[in-house]
This record gives sequence, C-alpha cells and structure tokens, in this order.
Amino acid sequence: MKLIFSLIFILVSCIWNASAFTLVSQEVMQSSLDAPLRPIAKSVPQKDAPAIEVETPPLNGTISSPTAVRIKFQATAPSAIKTETFKVLYG
Repeated sequence: MKLIFSLIFILVSCIWNASAFTLVSQEVMQSSLDAPLRPIAKSVPQKDAPAIEVETPPLNGTISSPTAVRIKFQATAPSAIKTETFKVLYG
C-alpha cells in the first residue's frame, strides 16, 4: 500500500513540476512549410531492376484531390512485370 502511495506521489510531483518547452521554433516551422514538396526515392534502384514511371499527375506542380494516377511499368529483358504482386497503399 505504501508503494502505491509513493508511486502516486512521485507521478503527481513529476506532473506538477513539468513545464512546457519549444520543440520546434517558429522560424524552423515556417521554413518547413515554405519548402517545396519534392518526391524522393526511398531506396536506390538495383541494376536491371524494373522501373515504375509516373505518367500522371505531373509531379512538378500542385496535385489536387481527387486525382487520377497513371503509372507505367518498365521491365528489363528477360524479366517480366508481375502485376498481380502490385499493391497500392494510401496514407
């Protein structure tokens, strides 16, 4: 029982003495908001690996919602694209 009261006392003391701090300055936040959004590759393509080309929408402008997406798969010989393994994730 004493242990429970001690833990509650420590928890309340920590909360009572907690203070707010700035995690990101206003300048950094504004520069992040002003920076242009550019798609970047999450990995380096392997030699002779199939490629996916985004045909629409153009990635150099503003994309509104809803938008149609058209992609093109490019395989290198002798490989083939297995469309049944393609997955689309949103979010």
